[in-house]
Amino acid sequence: NVFGTTAAEEVHIGSGDVRMDQSFELGGDLLVLDQAANQFTAVRTGLSLQLASETTDILIPLGMSSMTVSFFEGDDRTLVFDPVANTALLGDQSINFAVVPVSEFA
Repeated sequence: NVFGTTAAEEVHIGSGDVRMDQSFELGGDLLVLDQAANQFTAVRTGLSLQLASETTDILIPLGMSSMTVSFFEGDDRTLVFDPVANTALLGDQSINFAVVPVSEFA
């Protein structure tokens, strides 16, 4: 488990099974991943987003304040919960309760 604070934080994840605590829903954080976006699938589970690849499984709490997910080679995307659409947005990709591949360009 990864425990955060109310301050903006930078978290680097290479691989493994990672659960980020609820403090990350406050936004302003940076999540840096060592894999390309198209290596991941994504699904919304309640008020969290699960990103999974062959070597990594990350559960990220969703908030109405954005955080940045930085995939390999600087492919940065904003992650936020849109309460009006009732969806998670990763860049411009809408993610709900069905597993979908993370788009190569968002």
